[in-house]
Amino acid sequence: MNRRDFLKASGTLFLGQALRLNSGQALRPWDGCLGARGAAEAAREQETLLTAIESLANPVASLYLPLGTSVLFSSARRILDDDLPEDRRNFWDYTREDTFSDPHYGYFDKSGDFHQYKVKPGFDGTPEYVMAELLGPGVIPFMWFTHTAPFMMGPEHEKALEDAGVPPKEWGNIQAMGNIRIYVDYEPTPVLDMPMIAFLKRVPFSWRYRDNGANGTHYPFFFKKFIRIASTACPKYFVIKGVYLHPSVPVPSFKGLPQQGSPEQAMVDSVAAALGKPLEIPRIYGAQEFSQAYDIGADQPAVTNLDRPGIISGLRFAIPHDLPLDKRNNLDLSITYENGDSFTLPLAAFWGPLDRPPEDIYYQTALLGITTVGGEDVYYANFAMPFQRVQIRIQGRDAAAGRIGARISYFLADSSNVPPLRFRVYYSGPVRKEAGSDDFMLLPPGGKRKYVGGILSAREWIPTPGAWNCQYAEGNIKMIGPPPMPFTGWEDFFSGGYFPYSFMTPTRPLGGGTIYWSAYWNHLTVVGLFHGYNQPLVEAVSVEHGVTTDNEADLTCYGASFYYAL
Repeated sequence: MNRRDFLKASGTLFLGQALRLNSGQALRPWDGCLGARGAAEAAREQETLLTAIESLANPVASLYLPLGTSVLFSSARRILDDDLPEDRRNFWDYTREDTFSDPHYGYFDKSGDFHQYKVKPGFDGTPEYVMAELLGPGVIPFMWFTHTAPFMMGPEHEKALEDAGVPPKEWGNIQAMGNIRIYVDYEPTPVLDMPMIAFLKRVPFSWRYRDNGANGTHYPFFFKKFIRIASTACPKYFVIKGVYLHPSVPVPSFKGLPQQGSPEQAMVDSVAAALGKPLEIPRIYGAQEFSQAYDIGADQPAVTNLDRPGIISGLRFAIPHDLPLDKRNNLDLSITYENGDSFTLPLAAFWGPLDRPPEDIYYQTALLGITTVGGEDVYYANFAMPFQRVQIRIQGRDAAAGRIGARISYFLADSSNVPPLRFRVYYSGPVRKEAGSDDFMLLPPGGKRKYVGGILSAREWIPTPGAWNCQYAEGNIKMIGPPPMPFTGWEDFFSGGYFPYSFMTPTRPLGGGTIYWSAYWNHLTVVGLFHGYNQPLVEAVSVEHGVTTDNEADLTCYGASFYYAL
């Protein structure tokens, strides 16, 4: 069985098991799919790792990953019942003291119970600050760290780091965390023990402070029985995602970073190359393109009907670059599945804010973006969309806007085995939120869904005199599992940290970034996207718009959430 056949056969079985677990149905036996143990089992475990790596770029591969329960280890601040009113900053971590001694800091386990972080003696007697511990089988698909930013440092501190060869504009102050240590399966010594900067230079799919104000990696770390991730000095801010998997999933145990010449490194290299060509991702993974030109208006929609089961792995919408903004915003996108489920939203809202022309918001990620090719603006999406039957419809809203010439393309993946997930978009906005009101719902409650990410915008914010501009961007984004999974600010949502270039943090292939920021309009739009095992099961996603009483103010929120209905 080759790797792609394995992905389809075993992946669909994993998915079916996970769906039955969620519904309370009993699991069926593997019917010999796993075969004999030993070398064959090791091969299947390697396939699990290779598929996880491929899923970072290949959206179809993500469909077949087994579902699990996600937990988030983060430096978000928890409110305690006896906190004074002035201290009730919901998940606001900027002024915190010590994550590992303050009872406000800890994590929620998969049952929703809260645990405070601990310092434990390491194998060599060195104190270790334990950021994450999980029982297996499972995977760590995402790690994010940041420390003191350069603008917070004194000249002497900054010069000392420059002289030590770790310039803060490149790395921030992440070296202050000491070594990162990863223990696996109760081994007495760590599988990995190296200075944080050395780790970030070596681990695949990593980024550094100069990119977006943070440091981290999207590389998957699997474990059979147990994993512990610790540092030898106290971390400042961190987010580590953990995923509990079903015991039937054949996972390897992390034994070290990929070596040159290994299948893992070959897969890392191929995925990195694909991530650098987002418009080509569907083609790279074997999808076939179908394209047609249309004149679209209120009286003449562009309609694509696909009546045989398949998987769309890419959509492209190309229009003349000089098409005015009001004509672009006159178009609606609707997708309807075989059972009648559908979603509709303004076409441009699928990609970003409606009040800015494309030249203000060009961006590229692996899953979503707007770019210019020749004389056209190309809106692209690489989300995988399984279906038995599907209709894609683009239609004008106002006949007075006339017709628009456009070229629409879709890609069909090789898909003999279609999983029962359906891609959906929830669009909200604009919604005016009053100071002190409830959270803005980026994704309202509606049962468990596999969350892929979203676009979040705010504008027309009138701050309290003297307040920091765009203070609302430190409002927490809360994924509601269970368990709760709180991020500590908008920049964390797209795997950033501080905003090192004002609020304009360029988008990256994995994670996202800032689409648009304007101090004049007090307008901020970010995109945060999740890949592979980093796509959690959630029941809702909400956004705070104030972190203290002094900084709460009225503002207008809107956004789009991308997810799979189970």
